[in-house]
Amino acid sequence: MGEDCFGLARPRIDVHALGIDAVAQLLEDCGLRTVAADEEVCAAFGALEDRRSAERIEGWLTANRVTVLGFSYRLDPADGARACRKLADLLRRRGLLARDGGPLRALYFAGLPETCERVRREVPEVAGVFCGDETPAETLRILGLSASRLPAALSEGVGYDDTRL
Repeated sequence: MGEDCFGLARPRIDVHALGIDAVAQLLEDCGLRTVAADEEVCAAFGALEDRRSAERIEGWLTANRVTVLGFSYRLDPADGARACRKLADLLRRRGLLARDGGPLRALYFAGLPETCERVRREVPEVAGVFCGDETPAETLRILGLSASRLPAALSEGVGYDDTRL
């Protein structure tokens, strides 16, 4: 896990980047390496059926040595689930998933609650989903990381939240 690089991406049409920024900051605060897709790569994530987009995505994943990919889509639930299926298909076809010998050991999805439910049912390659209301500790748990990675300032808040709940 210490060698992982978390790649965070969204299609360019979806301008909701606050969640990606928050997860990137959380992971960096925990000492983990992250890379967010730039606008050019986001455009590729919005055109998954295009061969050049697939090449651009694969190049970005490879160049940044991404081992965990988080894909966010916070617009229409049906479109979001379809985009996630297309992404999983692309990753599988190009041999990028670890089960196929590729570098990606996990794929995660972030979206609206209805979209997350669809993705859970329809995209078995997705290891976990984020609806947007997760605490830092819940986010780490979904990613398979221990809350002990949290910096002291954040872990004090987790203890308070656990007690309160």
